[in-house]
Amino acid sequence: MLSLQFIREHPDVVREALERRGQEAPLDEILALDARRRELLVQIEALRADRNRLSKAIGTTRDASERQALVAQTRALSAQIDAVQPAGRR
Repeated sequence: MLSLQFIREHPDVVREALERRGQEAPLDEILALDARRRELLVQIEALRADRNRLSKAIGTTRDASERQALVAQTRALSAQIDAVQPAGRR
C-alpha cells in the first residue's frame, strides 16, 4: 500500500504504475479528498488556537460582562470545531 504522502508527491509515477499493471484507482478523487482533509486540519487548528487564546483571556478578565462575552465566543468556537471535525477525532 502506498502512503498518501507518496501519492501526493508523485501522482504521475503512481498513475504510470497503475497503467502498467492494468489496474485502476480513483487517484484524482484520492488527491482531492486528501487536499480537503488537509484544509480542514488547518481550519481546525486555527479555531483551536483562537479558542485557547480566548480561554486564557477568560482567566485574566476581571469584568464579569466581558468574561461572559468571552465564554460565549469560546462556546461558539467549540461548536464550529465540532461541526468541522469528525466525531471519532474529537
